[in-house]
Amino acid sequence: MKNPASSPSELSAAIWSMRRIFYVTGAFSFCINLLLLVPALYMLQIYDRVLTSRNELTLWMLTFIMLGLYLLMGAMEGCVRGCWSGPGPGSTPRSTSACSRRRSRAI
Repeated sequence: MKNPASSPSELSAAIWSMRRIFYVTGAFSFCINLLLLVPALYMLQIYDRVLTSRNELTLWMLTFIMLGLYLLMGAMEGCVRGCWSGPGPGSTPRSTSACSRRRSRAI
């Protein structure tokens, strides 16, 4: 019988081989969680800057910044989802994400 403390199990070896994906997913999730503060900060800026000055240009700029940050958040969520979902049935190698290709080479 093997000593479990001396040799890593298959599960721990598989998890260890995917540690880079865990780190990337953690970093993306941290940024996504920070971006979830965008609506609250947007409303605070509207009440603080736009309503007091009645400046439409400030309103438009804040709105464009917020929409850009929402697009960034959506792209980051798509990257995280793409890293964790493998190629589906009937998918071609061209349709798989770069992260999935890297993961399959690591295994």
